[in-house]
Amino acid sequence: MAKQFDLLIFGATGFTGRFVVERLVQTIEHYGFNDSFRWAVAARNVVQLRRYLHEIEQYTGIKFVHKLDIFETDIEREQSLRNVFARSKLVMNCVGPYSLLGEPVIKACLDTDAHYMDLSGEPLFLEQMHLRYDRIARERQLCAVGSCGFDSIPSDIGISYLKQKFPGRLNHAEHYLQLHTDGRKFNYATWRALVEGFKYRNQLRSMREQLFSQYKPFSWPVQLKRRIFRRHDQFGYCIPFPGSDRSVVIRSQMQRYSERGELPAQCEVYFSLNNPIDILKLVAMNYNLQLLSRFEKGEQLLLQYSSLMSFGTFERNVLPDRQALETNRFKFTLIGYGWPNGISTLTSDNMTQTSAVTISGGDLAYIDTAKIAVQTALALLDKLKRNDNVHYGVITPAVAFEPDEIVPRLRNEDIKIEFITKL
Repeated sequence: MAKQFDLLIFGATGFTGRFVVERLVQTIEHYGFNDSFRWAVAARNVVQLRRYLHEIEQYTGIKFVHKLDIFETDIEREQSLRNVFARSKLVMNCVGPYSLLGEPVIKACLDTDAHYMDLSGEPLFLEQMHLRYDRIARERQLCAVGSCGFDSIPSDIGISYLKQKFPGRLNHAEHYLQLHTDGRKFNYATWRALVEGFKYRNQLRSMREQLFSQYKPFSWPVQLKRRIFRRHDQFGYCIPFPGSDRSVVIRSQMQRYSERGELPAQCEVYFSLNNPIDILKLVAMNYNLQLLSRFEKGEQLLLQYSSLMSFGTFERNVLPDRQALETNRFKFTLIGYGWPNGISTLTSDNMTQTSAVTISGGDLAYIDTAKIAVQTALALLDKLKRNDNVHYGVITPAVAFEPDEIVPRLRNEDIKIEFITKL
């Protein structure tokens, strides 16, 4: 079947999906895409979807619904996925938790020769899909690019950019994420994904042994700081970040080393908070997730009493307020350590070069995630159209793209990216 649509937004009724649709509409209007670019939306509830689309029209002032193709699809009805995906070049999957709902979507894409991308921050799902479908995607010359949002474009593309600019050889980078959210709540679907991730985290060890067995270990390994620590600078109190960033970066670096001969760089990712009360809440929430997600009753408690278990961070049936989201800010600082140019013998003693990349913007969880997702999708479509050094398989953003293919696009979206030569 001929590919009628360049891009299909799947899961457009979800909270994140609506922001993605909104940003795509604004991008098409701003850049004046011609009529040759065709896109569509799909969701389980078409009545609800149409209502949200008209709300987006009202908010943006852009009339688009009358010429938009809208489809009813359901993950539980595989044929409904196939019918729509068969008409689409690229499917952006916005339906989570991915560990529960993602596999039928990627499978249907591969079965219908559709390229795939998602916004997953769930390591178990991302690595399972790599093990199960990478060979199939390569054989069919299809791209399945995971974690194309807040998780994990800033870390993954950020460390590639740092390597590109680093005046010497980069060994490792410490990533510090600072969020300024004024105490606002996050979407309940994100909490569900966290619960699922902690529930199955013990499976990751054996999976990673299988996934990384083919790769050479790092020459100068760096250990993650697993407890709270304090830096006497802008970062204050720090704790390991529980998302997918670290695992995505490792996959990227190892695959680029294996296939392109690039020396891999390690990374560790941390939350940075200046208020000790906030970091204690984060530690307690992490403890609740680790302890209770192991048991069925504990999982039920986590999901039913999300606000209590997350200390007010995630609340069921309460969506983040749009006005509040627009006041949010984030900053990602990637501090790289390595050897300056001119060093012939590399040792831990002469690892003296320190450089950094900073990435900053507005609401990272939703508004800027939508910006990142839309630009990543457009970059992939452009790359496929030009057939320019396309890497097929179940891949990470930094395997799919070079920094120069993503960084300028994000800068045009008011996401500030800077390189600092020497700290």
